Amino acid sequence: MTVFGRFMKCAALSLVALLILTPILWLFVSSLKTTPKIIARPPVWLPGVPQWRNYMRVFAEIPMLGYYLNSFLIAGSVSLFVLFTSSLSGYALSKFKFPGRNLIFKGILATMMIPSILFIIPMYYLMLRMPLAGGNDFAGLGGSGFLHSHMSLIFPFVVSAWGIFLLRQFFMSVPDDLLSAARIDGCAVILFLLLQRYYMQGITLTGLKE
Repeated sequence: MTVFGRFMKCAALSLVALLILTPILWLFVSSLKTTPKIIARPPVWLPGVPQWRNYMRVFAEIPMLGYYLNSFLIAGSVSLFVLFTSSLSGYALSKFKFPGRNLIFKGILATMMIPSILFIIPMYYLMLRMPLAGGNDFAGLGGSGFLHSHMSLIFPFVVSAWGIFLLRQFFMSVPDDLLSAARIDGCAVILFLLLQRYYMQGITLTGLKE
């Protein structure tokens, strides 16, 4: 590629980056304005005197730290559960040979084609009728189940079809001969996989996605 070509490529990428960052920059600048300047027409591009106390008001009037803690707790729990279930399922579907293995995997892939919006009402009733939770009996009656709790936002997402698919593909890239050699040498399979770049790449990508 010529110097001019590299220059045009960098210029195009810089323009795209600027377009992507412009709304974020506008959001930050607006956070330092007074209310009249935010709603002014035509828009006021610069805040004039930065209103840093706006951030103090947010944390004083709204429990933002609690909101962040809830988000961290829910997102972190879901990610850990997904990594755990996807690792076990992906390894079983890639390295264990049993009847119906391919059928199960195809069924998991088929769930990815169903719009998630269709699960909202069934998932609500599943959380409401969860047995032995929130005052419910064995039949899931008499209480509120997992409603009004963190579990209602964690439990429905502990298994990810996308995570199972991705980690299965990574496990399939690990040669069976290496796993056999690890067993002969007395190295636990899970420990061996943790040392492999294949597994760490899959875990990292799955965790970031979730």
